[in-house]
Amino acid sequence: MPTNQQLIYPHLLIVAILLIPTLAIGAETVYSSRGFEFEKKNSAPTDWGPFHNSSRPNVKVVIGGANGSLQCLKVQRTSRNGWVAFSKTLANPQSRILIEFSFAFSPGAGRSLNLWTHAPKGRDASQLNLCIQNGGLLQYDGQADAWVTITRGITPSTNPQNLIWHRLRVLMDANRTGIDYWVSQPQKFKYPEQPITRRVYRTNLLLGAIDLVSGTRVANGAWYLIDDLTITAGADLPTPHTPPEAASGCTLRDAELLSNDPSKFTTVAAEGLLRENDNTANHVKQIIAHRGASAERPECTLSAFARAIEVGATAVEMDVRTTRDGKLYLLHDATLNRTTDSEGTASDKTLAQLKELDAGSWFDKKYQGERIPELREALQQCKTKIDVLLDLKEQGTKYAHQVAAEVIKYGDPQRTIVGVRSVEQALLFRKLLPEAKQLGLIPNPQSIAAFVDAKVETIRLWPDWLKDKSLVPQIKKLGAQLHLNGTTGLPNEVLPLIAHQPFSLSADDPATLIKTLKSLMRDRQPNCVCEIYKLSNADDLPKLTRRVTPQTLHVSNAKKNGYCPAAILSCLKIVTPLYRQAGGEPPQFNAPAGSHKFVFSPALQFFQDTIGKR
Repeated sequence: MPTNQQLIYPHLLIVAILLIPTLAIGAETVYSSRGFEFEKKNSAPTDWGPFHNSSRPNVKVVIGGANGSLQCLKVQRTSRNGWVAFSKTLANPQSRILIEFSFAFSPGAGRSLNLWTHAPKGRDASQLNLCIQNGGLLQYDGQADAWVTITRGITPSTNPQNLIWHRLRVLMDANRTGIDYWVSQPQKFKYPEQPITRRVYRTNLLLGAIDLVSGTRVANGAWYLIDDLTITAGADLPTPHTPPEAASGCTLRDAELLSNDPSKFTTVAAEGLLRENDNTANHVKQIIAHRGASAERPECTLSAFARAIEVGATAVEMDVRTTRDGKLYLLHDATLNRTTDSEGTASDKTLAQLKELDAGSWFDKKYQGERIPELREALQQCKTKIDVLLDLKEQGTKYAHQVAAEVIKYGDPQRTIVGVRSVEQALLFRKLLPEAKQLGLIPNPQSIAAFVDAKVETIRLWPDWLKDKSLVPQIKKLGAQLHLNGTTGLPNEVLPLIAHQPFSLSADDPATLIKTLKSLMRDRQPNCVCEIYKLSNADDLPKLTRRVTPQTLHVSNAKKNGYCPAAILSCLKIVTPLYRQAGGEPPQFNAPAGSHKFVFSPALQFFQDTIGKR
């Protein structure tokens, strides 16, 4: 005779299936979690496994779930570095898949949720590289080499006894550059009609597995829950949309792997960050709000520009286009699909038609009624308050004269930065707006010299171009300044960028960027050795660099005048593996005998010779 619990489960599953929306498709469902109802509590699901053999992810089945489900998966941080994840491998590699699941997550600015897909036998994430961090749902854009916001309309669960669930649908294709997201409102399980499209992390890879990320990529104390996971595959699925227009000169990562050795994977590239006495954050003089404070408000709107002013950004970037009837308006995309309640090419419409559109609800319902602004409106709003960076989306003499005329009439040429995309445009605007600065949005690295010859003061390099170590020295040798694009403003993004000593940085979240730079700009005094003993293997690179900078550290023996070799060696044993783990070169002990001080600087031999013998 069946138990009461056995009688309850089927009814709950039927209710859950009825409540969760699905696409009307004829493709094959290749995996369904069944709500994890029949898995053993406090254990990992039996049909999942670690991302690689040395991975030890912290994933288990717990009581509770979405839509009346009795059990779900809980993922938490582990102290292991590298690529630690729990994987559901598909029986057959797929070219197109639809992933749907419910999720809840813990509060906090650090990363609480992280999922990716990987190719068969792959050792790096493939198309999907998704996380929740700093209050936003983000996808890693492999072309921009940065995290890009999908939505901030998600809510953490501050009370584990009263979980706030969301439903997410993700559509991706092995060979497409776009990935579609449908995200429900908190505590709702109905998807919006239109997806949000972002660029994939990597392309030209078959889809072999989905991974729930654990390890040190998840913040201390953070957790996330996954329930009602379904993976559907097949050519009958819709085709993912094309992502927002590509950034000129960037190439998307393809199928090559970074490494086959998981121990070599690091969260951030730390080369050049650990230089002695090099406080690189001080070099940043201009903080640019990318499309306004676009992580907090609908991008390229007066609301986003107002927030940029409010948080203390020094400049606001806006994209300038022309309507069908010859008026200047602000919109990043050439089409209306992503950021308004309409579709089609924006410049095919008159200004009056554009002004009727809702440019805020796609971001959050509380911004319903936000309108596409005219250039003159933004210039008037920003005048005397903040510098304006104009990203010129069009070429031509008529367009240039019209932009210059509005800057002179409604703005302040001395506080204007013209983002020029050709040498001809730079020369023309030097005549039209001689008091304005210019930022070279160069099409490729080969054009650096030509833009500098045209008197362009600052050159923008895409993060992916920084792999060529000759470009930054070339810009500085020519007497120009460097601009770099960011997204989140978080330390793990900012630290690699400021190593190149840029004059200006941009971010979707200028408030976080300012906070990060301020924390790095502090005039660090020599740290007492007790700071060393507070370090642990769980410390990430930003925390490590805040505690142990390659500056002079004081070590003193209470009984003798001079450093204590035993104390120094003890410290070095702690610091060395952390530097290696963080991706930096192991530091070297360097101090004269009898000194009260010793210094860490990039070198290896001392540690191999000294620590290895003890």
